Amino acid sequence: MGILTVTLTIGLLFCAVLPVARLWRSRAAAIVAVGVFAFGLLVLAVQFLGIISAATGARAVAPLPLLVTVAVACAIVWAREFLRRKRGEARGGPVLALRAIPAWPSAAAGAGAAFLSVAVSSALSAPPRGWDVLTYHLPRAAAWLLHGDLGVYGSTGAFYPGNAQLAILLLFFSGSDLLVSLVQLPFVLLGAVALYGLARQLGASTTSSSVPVLILLTSPIVFFQTTIAKDDLVVTALVAAFLFFLVRSLGVAGSETASGRRVAAESAVAGLALGLAVGTKYSILPFAIVSVAVVFGAHAWLAGRERCATGRAALVAGIFALGVVLPSAFWLIRNLAVTGNPIEPLSLSLAEWAGSSGLEQEFQFVPTRGSWWVFPMIDRHLKTSYSGSAGFGAAFAAFALPGFALLVWRASARNLGRTLRTKNAVVLASIVLVVVAWWFGKHHLPRFLLPAMALATVPAALVFDSVRGRARAVLCVVLAVAVLFSAAETLRVAFLDDDVTWSHHRGASREEFYHVPDVIYELPVGTRILLLQPTVHNYYQTFRYPLIGSLPGNEVLMEEDVGIGFDIKNEGALGAYRDLIDADIEYVFMRTIGVKPYETWFDDFPDLYEKVVDKTERSYPWYRVSIAVTPEGEVLGGGTVVTKMYRVISEAGG
Repeated sequence: MGILTVTLTIGLLFCAVLPVARLWRSRAAAIVAVGVFAFGLLVLAVQFLGIISAATGARAVAPLPLLVTVAVACAIVWAREFLRRKRGEARGGPVLALRAIPAWPSAAAGAGAAFLSVAVSSALSAPPRGWDVLTYHLPRAAAWLLHGDLGVYGSTGAFYPGNAQLAILLLFFSGSDLLVSLVQLPFVLLGAVALYGLARQLGASTTSSSVPVLILLTSPIVFFQTTIAKDDLVVTALVAAFLFFLVRSLGVAGSETASGRRVAAESAVAGLALGLAVGTKYSILPFAIVSVAVVFGAHAWLAGRERCATGRAALVAGIFALGVVLPSAFWLIRNLAVTGNPIEPLSLSLAEWAGSSGLEQEFQFVPTRGSWWVFPMIDRHLKTSYSGSAGFGAAFAAFALPGFALLVWRASARNLGRTLRTKNAVVLASIVLVVVAWWFGKHHLPRFLLPAMALATVPAALVFDSVRGRARAVLCVVLAVAVLFSAAETLRVAFLDDDVTWSHHRGASREEFYHVPDVIYELPVGTRILLLQPTVHNYYQTFRYPLIGSLPGNEVLMEEDVGIGFDIKNEGALGAYRDLIDADIEYVFMRTIGVKPYETWFDDFPDLYEKVVDKTERSYPWYRVSIAVTPEGEVLGGGTVVTKMYRVISEAGG
């Protein structure tokens, strides 16, 4: 029943937004608009139910209420369509005309799809994995599923915006996590179409516009990100969609038959796409804030000395800003109500927000800070997993810099015309702004550069169009060799290396992969389990999601969680007993990796804590690679898994 409900909901989401495709003659624009509106409708529908839940205390965030909400939206849309058709007001062509896709874009998409099919097979070969995936991406969605609301649960990542997790929640409504590792895959395809359309907007030919698609779909970092339920590719696709529609709005505004309604429509979609990105990941927030000024400046510049030019530009920027706020405001208002800070855990002080923390983290990826300027051109990793530090691919390395240089020239070339120069300048500014925001931000992770990387592939299409004859043939050979090299290196890592976020292709069950005791799957729904921190290393947090068991599963808590008011490390097992009882915690779970078995505080009080699990076993390769840690925090090369689980005995002895 759950799978049927989810399938119907997804079908109705696209059915409800399909009429918007008629507003665009460009097939790329129609596809991207439908994708953005479908995701936007899902986000707004679940947020609407979250507001109802917060206001009434009802378990409104559930499969049936969501299905009804989406069905009502779909009925309203199609009732309006029916009335328009009856009055003869319907305009435009078919919703999405079935036409043959040009040969080169078809070939690029086919090659990328074939490459990513290996990633899909890996994603389905084992349970979800990845530190942040198991620590807060999936646990947040699981907590919402269990409680039926969008409240704040957990500590790590609890206050982050959660639009991507709403897509995970939708998949969780099926009662299974089988497909959650593929949650980013549709967004990769959406981003590829947006990049194609963006290249076309800059004047690239149909054939050359397939180059950004091929580079994106065969990039090593995109390949590995496609296999895990993170949100970096979600943000990347939405940023590409935003820029695509922003550039389209400039084209409409600069045409001789400029239509205010048309400019407003393009700007609204651009704002909605960027707003969905802001509601997905804080790292894009600085870019979004500056983008409002970019939209205003670009439209004001394009209007030149026309009367009311500033007013029209301000109106367009206002429509854009409203689109940005709409799908992201829920998380900001929720955080403001709970903590008084809308961007919790970030500081409201820009000085503390940007670059105030140490940069030790970035040296997991590069030997020196200056190496970042060549990192996107290489594939290497130092102290971290390959999937987290993979480069952007040889094809990106070959064409990104020439394309960027050509983009700079085109932004100032007077022979191109005011509108086209403005389009090039906006794309150039967007790439630079993403990189600058990343450079001055706290977290220097390669995957945070994915939006800039994707946008930087677009000018490669212009490079191909700038040459003819034998020179173009040479570029085609370079592209083919670069793509094949990156694909070969990626597959070598996938099949031969023990990467920390990669599963073995022979497949792995949950029991083998997580080593979770059988009792976890046998507990009543909503059983509260305390996950202990046995060492100073944060690897233990990855057990939060496995301990949930079968959905909707158990409620897993840690001492640092919101609303948890005790500290076992200082109180001890005896001192914490009353706190555990008052918090309705029924079980305590502890796991260590790579250390010898040892007794715990709880072993000294068998009348208060009944030991239900005590076993030592060899760790699965997922844990064995790099997170075997001593109590002092020393990382070892491998080891055993020690699991202890205790039932908290109530005072009545039950």
